[in-house]
Amino acid sequence: AVPRSASTFHSEEFQEELEAMIFNELRQLSVDQRPEVRNSGLRTFMSALSSHGSKLPFDTWSHVIWEILMPMLREIRTRAAESSAVEQAATELGKGKVMLVHHSRNTEQKQWDETLVLLLGGMSRLLRSFTPVLQQLEGFPSLWNTFLEFAYVSAIGGSKEVSCAAVSGVLLFFSSGTENRLTGELWASGINVFTRIADQASSDAFRMPQKARIDLLTMLGELYRKHREDIRYQDMQLILHVCDKLALTPIVHGDMKTNANVMPQVQRVVLDLLLELESRKPEQEEVWPLVFSMLESYVALGNTETGSTAVRSSETNSMEREPWVDMFVRQSLASLTKVYCEKVSQRVQARELGKLLTCVEQCLQQPPVKKGSVRPWRDATSALVEISKAAVYALPDSKLDSGNASPLHVRSQLHGDVSVAADEVRMAWESLGAAYRTCLTVGSWRFSSAFDPTLEENAEALQEFKKDLAVEEEALTVLVELVIAACPHEACVVDMIATLDCMLEREQESLRGKSATTPSDKLGQLGIRLLLWLCDTRGSGEMGQRRMISGKALPVLLGRCDAFMRTFVQEERRLGECPMPQRSLAIFTELLEGLETLMLDAVVAARVVPDGVSVARAARAARSESLPEQEKARVKVRTHLLLLYGPMVECVGCREPRIAEILRGLLRSLGDELGLPH
Repeated sequence: AVPRSASTFHSEEFQEELEAMIFNELRQLSVDQRPEVRNSGLRTFMSALSSHGSKLPFDTWSHVIWEILMPMLREIRTRAAESSAVEQAATELGKGKVMLVHHSRNTEQKQWDETLVLLLGGMSRLLRSFTPVLQQLEGFPSLWNTFLEFAYVSAIGGSKEVSCAAVSGVLLFFSSGTENRLTGELWASGINVFTRIADQASSDAFRMPQKARIDLLTMLGELYRKHREDIRYQDMQLILHVCDKLALTPIVHGDMKTNANVMPQVQRVVLDLLLELESRKPEQEEVWPLVFSMLESYVALGNTETGSTAVRSSETNSMEREPWVDMFVRQSLASLTKVYCEKVSQRVQARELGKLLTCVEQCLQQPPVKKGSVRPWRDATSALVEISKAAVYALPDSKLDSGNASPLHVRSQLHGDVSVAADEVRMAWESLGAAYRTCLTVGSWRFSSAFDPTLEENAEALQEFKKDLAVEEEALTVLVELVIAACPHEACVVDMIATLDCMLEREQESLRGKSATTPSDKLGQLGIRLLLWLCDTRGSGEMGQRRMISGKALPVLLGRCDAFMRTFVQEERRLGECPMPQRSLAIFTELLEGLETLMLDAVVAARVVPDGVSVARAARAARSESLPEQEKARVKVRTHLLLLYGPMVECVGCREPRIAEILRGLLRSLGDELGLPH
């Protein structure tokens, strides 16, 4: 060595030379065969760069990156790939003494994995801390792309620890610092790594550990929360693409098995992330169609005809239905409902309603996955009810006042008026009607061959059916008091009332000697009350709308009353001296009491039952001089009873005291309508 003076040791040239020598020695130690030496050398190398990097000259940085770090990275990756996976035998230290190696590092491959974790973490810290300096290096894109490729290969093919280190290394680069790094080529190439990972999820070679996938999704969520104010639509597209791919392949080779009652954690994290999304600017609303499309596709997995083919097990490469599908479908439907009702503006609600209802309607028709399991119908009906509560205030031509709605179901229009084409709005109302028709007819247990007449003998099954009944009652109430009340389209109103009538027809049929076929009589009574409510114009709301609905409902009421009365008389005669079933009495009593209190609007009566009005008018004209003023006012709203005169006469001989009493009152009201003395 050439002797140096004391001043030489303090020169910049000597310091740079010394730093280069130290880094070269650390580079050699970082690839040593002995894992303890190798890892210590790598830690020291990365720590020295992180601690003193701000003081290093630019030329030293260039030397360290291109002459030391990059060759070291290639060598470590090569040696790790060639390392043996054979477990090491215990080392004998002496007579009767052996040294066992912990299972986490008992192979050469596991020991090199530890080095890979240190290298990934160290490179990520360097790139995060010294981005401005490194970007000035000639060939920086090559450095960046090498790191990303290293992270990609490690993520999909490395051990759990290596894969997690690769994912966190890239994502922490973007989430660190005060500036927004979600711009430019760095972010574009970075997010591309994760889309490539997601695209590999369904392949047979995909081995990314579950923890790494969960970490990836969790950190994407943290990245979104940090930049939600200014994140771009293109970025959200890529993030949602990653979520979608991983959600559809939640179980891969090496993961723990799951049962039907437990949803894989990967899917749980995806659904939680979707529920965190918000749109704070008009341009951010563009992401909602993507979110709805994702959730609707998840719900469609429950389709027994097509859903099983949409999910492939990467472990068995089979197309069989996975055990997690049904739980995932239920949770996806709940998330879909929550996003629609609580997250989006009314403009988005109006535009997405049609596709959403198609998805729910398909779910309504699905049978139980296996005997004894909860039917998808119940969850789908609950979803339909909540969606309807929001939709009737979101559709721009709704006849309901949004000021009367629950805050949960009214989203303020932050981004302007609801601008939806008239045809699209009309089709949304039609979709609402079709969904309720499926819910209360095709999907209802009354129309299913799965109904068991011996239900009351099975307490557990009886409780499940009662839960179905409670949900069905709520759906029927929402259909009538919200959806029909709000719908301005006459054709849609007629179809919805026909759905109610179809349900009542089934109730009427069940009275024919089948008194034990339902565990409750409340639904039939509720249907009658709601039909009577539709005919009465004295409720709240715009009078023109109430008259339109009443005019469409009144003929249905008259026809159904005629049928119920005649059926009741036939059953009473068939039973002879035997008493009528309590369920039949309850429904028939509800019907007659409703007729007793029903008051028609004069305009509706003249439009719907003109013959009855003409008869009543002629009769009153003949006796108008003898009628008190109070009776003259009263006869204007009971015209519908004229058209039920025949069936009421048939019921006159009824043996039940309460029914006979109500019939006498109805006939007196009919006499008042005609101006006859009692």
